[in-house]
Amino acid sequence: MRAGIRMFEANPLFGIGPACSMFAYPIYAPDEARCGCQLQLTVHNTFVQVLSEVGILGFMPFMLLFGVSFWRAWKLQKGALSTYATALEVALWGFVVCGLSGGFAYTWWPYLLGVLIVAATHMSTFDPQERFDAAN
Repeated sequence: MRAGIRMFEANPLFGIGPACSMFAYPIYAPDEARCGCQLQLTVHNTFVQVLSEVGILGFMPFMLLFGVSFWRAWKLQKGALSTYATALEVALWGFVVCGLSGGFAYTWWPYLLGVLIVAATHMSTFDPQERFDAAN
């Protein structure tokens, strides 16, 4: 994580570039990590990885994705899809917890969960009778 924080400190606004932390790791690795293994390590925290690779300007939309997803899941828990919304929220929390020890920013999980929450939001507002009346 210290290498990722050093990358962010060197390039706070735009970061070092998407998916480039793996290549920049040997440059920014702390001295105690220089045991011959510094060429094989990556940033093992999703949030530090995003900060180091896309800077604060990319980190804000990434966190906004999580904020909006959590907010929508919480709102959905008051309706007919409450069980599904709770499951989606738990899955999103699971990703957050796992992201604290792994660099998963480029996996499909957080984005798929966000899309499922958006789909559930649209499903909760769908009224089949209204569609039937409009067709006739």
